[in-house]
Amino acid sequence: NRAGSLRLDMRSRTTLDPLGQLATFETRVNVNEMPTPFYLRGRVVGSKLRMRSQFGDQVHRFRYPWNRNASLGSELMPDAKLLQAYVGRKWQKEVYNPLVGENGPTELIEAEVVKEEPIFFRNQLVTTRRIEYRSLNADGVATTHRRRVTLWVAEDGTVLREELLLMDLVLTFDRVEDERAESLA
Repeated sequence: NRAGSLRLDMRSRTTLDPLGQLATFETRVNVNEMPTPFYLRGRVVGSKLRMRSQFGDQVHRFRYPWNRNASLGSELMPDAKLLQAYVGRKWQKEVYNPLVGENGPTELIEAEVVKEEPIFFRNQLVTTRRIEYRSLNADGVATTHRRRVTLWVAEDGTVLREELLLMDLVLTFDRVEDERAESLA
């Protein structure tokens, strides 16, 4: 690896119950090809989400209230499409970040479509909607200085680019063609 480079390999598997609600998930994260990956496993039991994180010999267990109609996402796994992305729209989303865990790896964040913005994507100027995700404080109010993720979404709802603030790093991901994504998977 070059000095200052970061390589993340994150693989997740999610299982839904017959009603299409979250039943279990597993995530494995390798950072810079470290010999020991980080594991996060979760299972919905009644109205609780039970999670277990493991890095080497360190194991932590968490339990959270869980709304059966909720969906669990991650900053490292954005939605592939976000429909109804119009300027001014806001919503909240439960996310988990397997690389943090001060109060457990889940938290509620708020998304807002802040503006229409042209970007260069694959050497073309594309009109997008810029969506910013921010942390919520204990009262459920967005903290304006804690932007976590920014997405640029095409007019058809396809997420083209994601900028993620992770620790002291800014990571930018551009969507690859479907054929290339299949071959990488």
